[in-house]
Amino acid sequence: MRRMKLIGQTGTLAVLSATFGLGSGCAGPGRVCISGIQEGRPFHLAASRAARIEALAVQLLESSGYENDEEVANPDRWRHFETRDNVSLTFNPPRNVRVQGSPLAITKLMIPIAKDHSPAHLFVRSSGRIRAFCKYSCEAATALRTELGNSRDNGGKQEHPQ
Repeated sequence: MRRMKLIGQTGTLAVLSATFGLGSGCAGPGRVCISGIQEGRPFHLAASRAARIEALAVQLLESSGYENDEEVANPDRWRHFETRDNVSLTFNPPRNVRVQGSPLAITKLMIPIAKDHSPAHLFVRSSGRIRAFCKYSCEAATALRTELGNSRDNGGKQEHPQ
């Protein structure tokens, strides 16, 4: 009987995890999924840090002062940076942000950022297009880098930047 109860509880936890994205960097109910690569390895984000990472990433994008043309904002550049250190946020439904004073509904935000360097560009997917932004707040980039350093999970232990 005890064994059946444990199995039932495990099944319930699995359903909750799948529904709300627990442990995968996905936050409910707006369904923001956070993933990425740091130091050449996929990182695992503690669920308790997801809201802070999301807020800092959006703040960084909203602070951008310049939009690049298709020479930077293209699928080849996107693929190039998604295989290197980055943090990616997927929004379902699309997230409405304000960039350069205009509203923008984004489905994905990819920031090629690492512990030791800030990105040259911030990439978004919006209405089926790739767009790239730059000239953002250095303070926002530093705060995001610091938070990413605090959020990496290495076998259950959080790593902190030196």
